[in-house]
Amino acid sequence: MPVKKKTAAKKSAAKKSVKKVVRAKANHSHGGTYLTPKGNVSIAVPPFWFFRQTNDDLELDSPTTATSIVVSAFQRTGRVEALDSRDSMERFLGTAPAVGRKNITLSTKARTIARFKDTEGANWQCEFLTDGTTLLLATLNSTVKGRSPELQAGLAVLDSIKIVKK
Repeated sequence: MPVKKKTAAKKSAAKKSVKKVVRAKANHSHGGTYLTPKGNVSIAVPPFWFFRQTNDDLELDSPTTATSIVVSAFQRTGRVEALDSRDSMERFLGTAPAVGRKNITLSTKARTIARFKDTEGANWQCEFLTDGTTLLLATLNSTVKGRSPELQAGLAVLDSIKIVKK
């Protein structure tokens, strides 16, 4: 009768020597963060996206130019009460050329988000952000499908926009 060797010990030793390989997610490449010259607004800029700052706006375009983001800033002038993002979104959605219903996904005094499709079938997400004095309108316009990596990168950019307290 042949003698059994210690195979159980070999198997457990083989299991212990296996190293786990941790991979970074492929769609999370590192971009940069842009801080406006006044130092009051920050925004993430994905790699290979086109970025431009005009006098009034920050503009980002995807490499395919099918997705674009525009951020406009407004300052409170002469008003006694603090700015409210919900009031601004209500006025904005009243004039938006939307087909179907307009979904408001978040509504607070500091940040309000709405999504809709326009008459040409483009996806829109609009956000109003405020700290009471500064009001930002950030709009994302995309003609790509809702689950595309490009649109998801654009939505991540919108989530990254912040009003920096001095």
